[in-house]
Order: sequence, then structure tokens, then C-alpha cells
Amino acid sequence: MGTSRDVNLNKKEMTQRQADFLLVMVTLGWGVSYIFMDFCLETFGPFTLNMYRFLIASSLAFVIRGKHVKNCINRNTVKWGILIGILLFLVYTSTTFGIRLTSVSHTGFLCATTVVFTVSANDAEAMKERWNYGLDLSDKGDIFNPATVKG
Repeated sequence: MGTSRDVNLNKKEMTQRQADFLLVMVTLGWGVSYIFMDFCLETFGPFTLNMYRFLIASSLAFVIRGKHVKNCINRNTVKWGILIGILLFLVYTSTTFGIRLTSVSHTGFLCATTVVFTVSANDAEAMKERWNYGLDLSDKGDIFNPATVKG
């Protein structure tokens, strides 16, 4: 039974140019998807559209990675999969209804802010772990000081 670590050992490293290209393609696909959702909402209802989205995505995921996943399924995986599925359903349903009620650009902007909040929450958790290892108190305020942000 192979692990994800075994799979990663066999892959080549990605160059910076390839990573930048993939980032641009993902951004383009993500932005265009809101326009396509707006067009599809003229034909389908929000729940039907999301059903097709999840059906297509899960079918593609199964075709691409199905044989690797069957050895990893256990009770804990199913439990977390259901939780994440429910959260994704709520997010996509909210997004789809949002497109019907406001402009596509506003919906795209509001959905993109979830990335900022997710990264911020992840950074806050990482900082909490670092603080537990004994950094002194003067460093703790620096995450809230814009002058210390390196970019």
C-alpha cells in the first residue's frame, strides 16, 4: 500500500516558471467559472447546477485518482469527507445564489476573500504553535503590525 509520501518521491520538482504558469491558469479558470455559472443559471436552478458541478468533479477525480484512493478509505476519511462535502455544498450554494442576486464581479470578489481568511487562519494557527515554543512576548505583536510584513 503506497502512501502519498511514496508518490511524491517519484515526481520531478516544478520550476518557478511552471508554477507561475499554473497559477495564472488556475486564476483564469477560477475567474471564468463565475461567468459560466451566470450563463448556466439561465437554464438550470442553483441546486441542479451544483449537482452537475459535483457530479463532474467527483467523476473526474475518480477517473484520475480512483485506484490510489481505494486503499486509503476508512471511517475517519469518510467522516471528514462528509463534513468537507457539506461545507463545500454550503459555499457553492451560497455562491450560486449570490450570482443570481448580484453581479458576477461582486460574487467573484466575495468568494476570493475566503482565500485570504483561510490563509490568515492558517497563519494564526502556525503562529500559535510558534508561540508555544517559547518566543518572547515582544514578537507576538509583530503579526499585527503592517510595518513588519515582508512581501
